[in-house]
Amino acid sequence: MNSKLQTSIENLYSVFAKYPLNPHMDGSPLHSDLLIWNRTLATRPLRELSVDHLGIFYFKVMTTWGDVDDFRHFLPRISELLATLDTGWEEWVALDKLRYGHWQTWPVSEQNAVKDYLLALWNKLLYTDLEIADAAFSDYFPAIMNVYPDVKLLLSIWSEFKSPVSIKRLIDFVDRNADMVIGSKRLSVFDKDAEPGILFSHWLTNKTIIETLTTIFFQNPEAEYATQLSSLIQLLEATNKATNVD
Repeated sequence: MNSKLQTSIENLYSVFAKYPLNPHMDGSPLHSDLLIWNRTLATRPLRELSVDHLGIFYFKVMTTWGDVDDFRHFLPRISELLATLDTGWEEWVALDKLRYGHWQTWPVSEQNAVKDYLLALWNKLLYTDLEIADAAFSDYFPAIMNVYPDVKLLLSIWSEFKSPVSIKRLIDFVDRNADMVIGSKRLSVFDKDAEPGILFSHWLTNKTIIETLTTIFFQNPEAEYATQLSSLIQLLEATNKATNVD
């Protein structure tokens, strides 16, 4: 885990330490195992809770188990596990809990801690050369775009294309989701807000990005992704011409 991401996670632990564990969290009466679930989360220190320990909680918190303060207690550990890119969780659901908990109304220190984490996680997704990020990107990318308050900043970071993996992940994401991101201007079937998808589609098909990708292609004609990049450029040029995107 890169240093900025680890620092942001440690800051989450520090900022949200004021929210204590509630070993008796309320839940839906339909949850017959509620006592067992609460006991499971109370038997280990927060930092030692595993993906399996939190696998039910992250999904049900604030809807049918616990409240927003309970979520804030576990948020640092949930965030730390998400940063491994290997939880087996529904990333959209896990991060969308921030929206459900109205995190942009929280104290400024808490909002800043969350933003720093999301930004550091975004940079890891773009630039780590770990293969697991290739597999995780298509799920994490729209989930982060769904909750981060400045979509244009995320896209401006991507525009730098600092490493080949950031290009390959763009190619792969569009290849898998072309009809949705270009045709429907959506990032995910779970989209609740249209703006991120519209901004991404406009960013992707504007002349500046096309020209940048074209330059990268001619500078790296023997790259393993060259053929796929050429196909992507042709698609974006055709889309730009059809929609007159500047």
